[in-house]
Amino acid sequence: PTSELGVATQAYENLRTFPGHADTADNVFRSMLSRRMSSSTNRQQVARIQSFAERLPDGEAFSTELVAGYWRNQLDLAMRNEQRDQALVAAIESLVVADPSMRRRAANLAGNDYPYLIGTVTPAPSDRVIYDGENSVLTFAKGAEVTQWSLANEQLQRRSSWTLSALEITPLVRRVTTARAGTVNSIELEIRATHRRPEDLRIKLNSPSGRSAEIAIDADDLQANNRVRVAGQRLAPLLGEPVTGTWTLSLRDEAATVAGSLSAWALAVNGQRITDEPERALDIPDPVAIESNEIWYDPEGRFAIARARNSDSARLWDLLYAQPTRTIAVPASEQVVGLSANAKHIITSRQNSIILWNVADGRIASTFEMGVGYTEPRLVDGGLQLVALRRDEANTRISRWNLTSGRRTSRLDVAGTAAFFAISEDGQTVAVADFDRSARIWNFDNGDLIGQVNLTMQPSDVVLSADGRSLGVVHGDSGLSLWNPQDPQEPLLLERGTGDWQIAFSPSSSSVVAGNSRDGFQVYRARDAAIAGPAIGTSLLGATSKLIAFSTDERVIVTASPNGIGRMWRAPSPSAITRRPGGSHGIWRDTGNTVSAISDGGHRIAIGDREGDVHFVNTDSIERDLARVDDEVSFIGHRSTVSGLAFSDDGLLVASASIDGVIRIWVSESGQPRAFRVTASTSNIETMQFSPSGDRLAVAGGQRVWLLSTLTGELLVDVDLGVMQNGIAFASEESVYVAGTDGLLRELAADRTGSWNVKPVWQGDQPLSAVAVSGKKNLLIIVDELNRASVMNLQDGQVGGAVLQLPDTVSEVLFSPNETRVLFRTARWIHRATASPSGLVWQDALRAPRGFSGSNLAFDSGANPDPSGGKIVLLTRDTGYAELAELAFDPQDGPTLIGSREQLLSYWSNKLGLAPR
Repeated sequence: PTSELGVATQAYENLRTFPGHADTADNVFRSMLSRRMSSSTNRQQVARIQSFAERLPDGEAFSTELVAGYWRNQLDLAMRNEQRDQALVAAIESLVVADPSMRRRAANLAGNDYPYLIGTVTPAPSDRVIYDGENSVLTFAKGAEVTQWSLANEQLQRRSSWTLSALEITPLVRRVTTARAGTVNSIELEIRATHRRPEDLRIKLNSPSGRSAEIAIDADDLQANNRVRVAGQRLAPLLGEPVTGTWTLSLRDEAATVAGSLSAWALAVNGQRITDEPERALDIPDPVAIESNEIWYDPEGRFAIARARNSDSARLWDLLYAQPTRTIAVPASEQVVGLSANAKHIITSRQNSIILWNVADGRIASTFEMGVGYTEPRLVDGGLQLVALRRDEANTRISRWNLTSGRRTSRLDVAGTAAFFAISEDGQTVAVADFDRSARIWNFDNGDLIGQVNLTMQPSDVVLSADGRSLGVVHGDSGLSLWNPQDPQEPLLLERGTGDWQIAFSPSSSSVVAGNSRDGFQVYRARDAAIAGPAIGTSLLGATSKLIAFSTDERVIVTASPNGIGRMWRAPSPSAITRRPGGSHGIWRDTGNTVSAISDGGHRIAIGDREGDVHFVNTDSIERDLARVDDEVSFIGHRSTVSGLAFSDDGLLVASASIDGVIRIWVSESGQPRAFRVTASTSNIETMQFSPSGDRLAVAGGQRVWLLSTLTGELLVDVDLGVMQNGIAFASEESVYVAGTDGLLRELAADRTGSWNVKPVWQGDQPLSAVAVSGKKNLLIIVDELNRASVMNLQDGQVGGAVLQLPDTVSEVLFSPNETRVLFRTARWIHRATASPSGLVWQDALRAPRGFSGSNLAFDSGANPDPSGGKIVLLTRDTGYAELAELAFDPQDGPTLIGSREQLLSYWSNKLGLAPR
């Protein structure tokens, strides 16, 4: 194994010269090269081994097969780690040997969304990312270091990197001291300075007490012989100051390249002069460009303002042209609020004041007072208006000012302390969200309440469309919702699940893109949440998106994150919108308040809705039955939204739970519930599972576990385990295993007297997240919060040493029909492993569509069922309507990736931003 390839090859060639040893030499050499190829780690090693393999008598075919085998191994490695991009390229690389199944696997990895991909920006060290939608420029910034990518003719091009600099300005300081008594009644300042652009100079005069007057030079100040004279109102702050003491002059040059000098200056205080005439002219220090340590970025992505920490300087940069446009003497104490339309003014805040700085000449254009206590100033209406909040214990006041006149144009007082607020781009609609799970939308002009939406989860952010007609709410890492403020009774869209949820409206307000990095980002029509095209950017494990935005023309969508990849996608056209057939239940697109379950074998589907009804559909007539379901009216289900469903092993029974804690048992064939209702001691029902016979139901919610008789509704067990439970699994009619967040696996078992008792079975070092039991093999799968899966032999209680590390959170564990394989489902992948008392060994994986909320995996029991679990069905809605997806680990039919290997490699390597061959 450690021999150098050249030496090994020489040994092979020597051995082959011995009479009768040629075949032996060939076999030994083939075996050695195969082992070397399986342990290769890069393309260079692969190419070298391939060149030596070609020396064999059948070298061309053998070397080709070696290379294909290497890339199949790389494909497996990428699939195991859920690295979609690398898996797709490896599948294409393996096509050195023609293999239709590999083309089908590549097509599965490309999915429905990658054809919309324009290009990928490779990761660059950065701490923020900004997108200029008008010019389609993506900017990554690491401190002051800027890296940019632009889109032209549907090609991403990297621009030269550069540094955002500010001007460090060192003033020329001179002092004069006088012993004259009295206070200042009149004052005049005269300066003799040589400078070709005196308007670049800024003067600051400090009295002995520290009070100051700051002056920008204009044409009226200029006198003959390089004299500048300032008097009157601009020195008014110094009136009444004591004359005695040291007066200080600070002279700053605010622009680089043009130098100047000071030859003398004088004060006339109360008609008497105080002069300072150096022996020689003093140079006024020129500003020095330094790397900025304080940068503000325009949300529109076009401009940035770089400031120097030790200087009253704000340098405006145009990111499109990578050029500074102006430096303005903005005091360091002022905070940048934003830019007005066309970057005409830099807008800053200081205490209770808003200041507009004219970019053209660097002077203050206007100032107005907001009042005490206003925070979170935001610009609307193209930067022409400003909105800010003032909170107190009783209410929140929202005010709007016109920046041209400085006058307040509207004010709205809202009861309570607002947690979050949003305002439409036109400044006419405002939304306020409280900590009480509600959001209210107001007409800002007349103060009328447009509507109030009652949220099912606590909001973490609210977003209004530009026209104010749609409201998006992000619920932390738990989901998001979309609302029509005019009809706030029910959400247009409600998504649940763990993720980095985000929502963004298009500039015209016609579309909205929402989702997260793992499940993908879906484009919807804003007015009714009709789906447009496939979800984009799915299965990007670890690539958390911090930016999602439309281009100004709405043809491009950008997803990007600091220190992660950035991608540009073609936005699905309006013609890609899937029209919903209509009806009241909303099962076609709404996964937040609609749950589902599939029977073992995939013959029967149960769907629960927000009205509390449970509907049953046959998978061989799914479209017809779903059309019927959408028109059904039922009063026999729950009185509140159905939150969970579970089939019995034989598919004859279904358990349903609602958000008010009620559990019902249904006969799936008739679609009728049994007469009893069971109310749990908590409304938070998280897991339900039937016993092998279907006569009992185990329910877990919060810290409690219940056992019910499905025949009578009798409550057999109600026990508080003291910790949250994340999974339950029947081992037999009298034994249930429960996974706790304290890392303890417990067994709830019946003794000879029929009493149920809890006993500890196994203690892990991490919280447990899932359990599953095989009845025939007596094996128990345990998954913890680090996504490690272990096997326990129930006969002796021993845990196998072979632990399987999954790359992402496991949402479902399922044994194959013959119980030799175990399936682990993550956000967008299904992994398959062999199970034995010694542990788990990973076998393969496939990328899966997003399932309906709560939809479980089921094995396909069609014409040729696979006992090892190679064929699976899952209820999905990726295309905008409910359908049953048939998945296979080794697909024998279906779409394939068409094209030559070389063409496909070049095309996809470029699209995915991966290294060229």
